[in-house]
Amino acid sequence: MVEIFAIGGDDDVNNTEVIHKIQISRLRSVNLTCLPRLKSFCSKVKAASPLQLTSNTNAIEIISEDELGISMPLFNEKVAFPNLETLNISEMFLEKIWHNQLPTLSSCVQSLASLIIKACYNLKELFLSSMVNSFVQLQYLKICHCWGMEEMVVTDKLREEERISFPQLNFLKIKGLRKLRRLYSGNYIEFSSLKEFEIRECSELKEFIFDDKVGFPSLEEIYISYMDNLEMIWHNQIAGDSFYKLKTFDVHECKKLLVVLPSNMFGRFSRLESMNVISCGSVEEIFDLRGINFEERHSVESTRLRKLSIINLPNLKNIWNKDPGRTLSFGHLQKLRVGGCQSLKNLFPASVAKGLSELEYLSVSDCGVEEIVAKEGEAVEEEPTRFLFPKMISLKLHNLPKLRTFYPGRHTIEGPVLKNLELYHCGKVRIFISEVLSIQELDIPTQQPLFVIGKAFPCLEELNLVGKNITMMWQVQFPERPLHKLKILEIGNDESTVLPLGIIQSFHNLETFSLFFWFIQRDIFI
Repeated sequence: MVEIFAIGGDDDVNNTEVIHKIQISRLRSVNLTCLPRLKSFCSKVKAASPLQLTSNTNAIEIISEDELGISMPLFNEKVAFPNLETLNISEMFLEKIWHNQLPTLSSCVQSLASLIIKACYNLKELFLSSMVNSFVQLQYLKICHCWGMEEMVVTDKLREEERISFPQLNFLKIKGLRKLRRLYSGNYIEFSSLKEFEIRECSELKEFIFDDKVGFPSLEEIYISYMDNLEMIWHNQIAGDSFYKLKTFDVHECKKLLVVLPSNMFGRFSRLESMNVISCGSVEEIFDLRGINFEERHSVESTRLRKLSIINLPNLKNIWNKDPGRTLSFGHLQKLRVGGCQSLKNLFPASVAKGLSELEYLSVSDCGVEEIVAKEGEAVEEEPTRFLFPKMISLKLHNLPKLRTFYPGRHTIEGPVLKNLELYHCGKVRIFISEVLSIQELDIPTQQPLFVIGKAFPCLEELNLVGKNITMMWQVQFPERPLHKLKILEIGNDESTVLPLGIIQSFHNLETFSLFFWFIQRDIFI
């Protein structure tokens, strides 16, 4: 199939009048799939009088034609779909979709709300800059596996626009455009209503997805993944009103990316609620705060970040590369997951950890962390540093072979509503079961344990301690029963544990007690 409409021809002597346009007024949806020879809707038409197709046809679907080639635009001046709302084009050898003449284009796209282009391998661009403003109703745009496309919008040299816009577009997905180098190279393009943007598998795009030539004033969600050569996401110059409404930011599988959130972007992310950074092998820092002068700030700026996941970043050195002090708060953070970060030495600066008043869930696994919280400056601490987590429910520390302590200085930890505590294979950890809050109240001159459990976690219901070298110490005399709400106790692979039988018997609410060892060479209960 070369064209969809063809009436008459040059050799038809009965045709005396050329039809200028075929108009299908009721057509709402068009799907074109596997039509490799299709050139145009209408290439050459003659008839005795103008033709109007105004029947009740609401959709055309054309599937599976094994043919070849196209040279002219799919939509030209001879066909009009004034009410077309949905257009899906896939697996075709198109080089051009739209006619360059603006009146002709407007008659086809004035009502278009959804546009999906897939596997059109010869397509080098989707729009000319001069035609973008004709897509006044476009809300949904997806471009996938168009391997020859270098730009989404190309500057029209004959009619260069100062400013172009997709006024209604709220969803944009770009996937598998192997040669894509930029979205637009002209003066300025704005996606004024765009709320969700996803880009993935564009291997030629190396830097600056976002710069001062592209505006996203309403953007709420960004998803970036499988960008093998992407080194930088943000240019140091960003369009003035962009990203202030961003709520979700996900970055996956970007092998060469170094910094996720540079300091020049921090003020724009004040509404960010969820952030995931996963499998980005070169990332060294998540929050770059070095460019921010906190000493000049006289008020506390609070972020809205609630969920943060940092997974499989083997070269990550810092989540925060500078202690923001009291001028920047992460007090809304509720859930933090960190895993597979072998170069990471600690999680938090001290000021961040002390402000986590909403934190409910903390999970750290397969990392090189030596302490959870970094030392606060070099000043001598007169009083123990207090870490209070008033809403923390679950704390899980798994496979942390270098972990020794929660904080390297004198400190206390309190989790008044903590219900679940898990320590798996943290080989250098010491746990003390006691009715005091800090080790300073105990006569133990050696290294401070990771946790002093008892009064610090009065609501603990599940305690899991598994690992060959986890050391547990129990205070034999208690003024009150410790862990009186404990329901589940699991102890395993611990060669150094000695369990006072009287204390185990004092856990009146205990429902499950699991005890297992690789080797038993001595008495367990005393």
